[in-house]
Formats: sequence, structure tokens, C-alpha cells
Amino acid sequence: MLITDIISRDFVPANMKSTVEKALQTIDGYRLSHIPVFEGLSFIGNLTEVHLNSRPMEEKLIESRPFLDYFFLTENSSIFDAVNGFYTHDANVIPVLDNSEKYLGIVVIEDVMSRLSSLPLLSEPAAMVTVKIPVKQYSMSEVTKIVESNNARIFGVFISDFQEDMVEITVKFNAESLTSVIETFERFGYLIKHKFFDDDRQDLFNERFNQLMKFLDV
Repeated sequence: MLITDIISRDFVPANMKSTVEKALQTIDGYRLSHIPVFEGLSFIGNLTEVHLNSRPMEEKLIESRPFLDYFFLTENSSIFDAVNGFYTHDANVIPVLDNSEKYLGIVVIEDVMSRLSSLPLLSEPAAMVTVKIPVKQYSMSEVTKIVESNNARIFGVFISDFQEDMVEITVKFNAESLTSVIETFERFGYLIKHKFFDDDRQDLFNERFNQLMKFLDV
């Protein structure tokens, strides 16, 4: 899923001749953690709200060049690249450039999380099971085969934890019998860590998604 459809294209970034005061006004108006800065048409980097609040209001942004943090997305980046960028840079906004490094706009965390919440992995009512297996025995194709062999429709599969010797896989699916899926996993040597269905399942997904929203809301 590319970020193309969730780019805010009307946002005007700062330039090196802008004042700290003007940059902070933009940050406050959009509730941003950072503001992208350009020198002419060239992207220079991002300045944080925390840094700008420590500078004189009349100072030009060019004085903050050593404090610029250089990160961005491209038009070919995925929504998951955006989530990783928010986490890595402790940010709620990332500028987007095209393949020629021309400015296209910004991506903000609220739009990304809204799009994620519409994915079947989160939105569809279904069961969920988390299983563990030694790394040497791990096979994603086997996991999906086990679920689908019970006439289940998979909405999402992902690695939820990875240790040196064990891997943890979470599967969300729609099946007539959660018990049959669990029993099949156990026959293949999987350890069942969590299993949820109906209200318990929905409550868990809502809780986990809300926790992710709070964690990324920097």
C-alpha cells in the first residue's frame, strides 16, 4: 500500500530564510513534531519543535543547519515505511519527495493510522491466534496452509516476535471452528500463546490498535 493517496499536498514547508517564529507558527497550526526545511528547491532536512523552542524567535533557520535531521519518504514508499519513519525519528510528520527529490507534500501520522485501521487485519470481525515455533522449524507457508486446511479465510499473518531460538506468528482469520485450527497447529508442534474469538478478539484488537496509536502519537 503506497502513501500516494494520503499525501497532504497543500502544506508549504519552511525555507532557510524563514524565522524561528514563523516556523513555530506553522508547527503549532498543524500540531507537528518537525518542520521540513528547504533551501531553494532542495530539501535540507527537518527541524524539531523542541529545538526551535530553544532558539530566539527572530533567528533565521539557516542558523540551525547543524541541527537538521535528514529523513523523508518517496512517492514509492509504503504506508509501513511511514510507520517505521515515525517510530525511528520520533516524528508525527514526514516530507515526501519524488524520484527527482522534488517536494510533493507531507504525510502525517493521523492519516496513516486512519488508513491502517481500514485494513482487514484490523477492521474485519474474525478470530486470532498467536503461535510459537522454533526458528529452525519456522515456515510462513506452513502456517497459512494449516489455517486454510480448516476452510478458513486469512485476513492477515505477521511475525509478532522474533527471538534467537523462537519465532511468534499471529494470524487473523475467519473460520467456522477456532478449535479445529488450534488442534491442527498443536498436531504440527506449535505452541499456542494466545487465542481469541468473538468479543474477546475484538476487544483485543481495539486495545492493541489504541496502544499503537498512543505510542506513535508523538
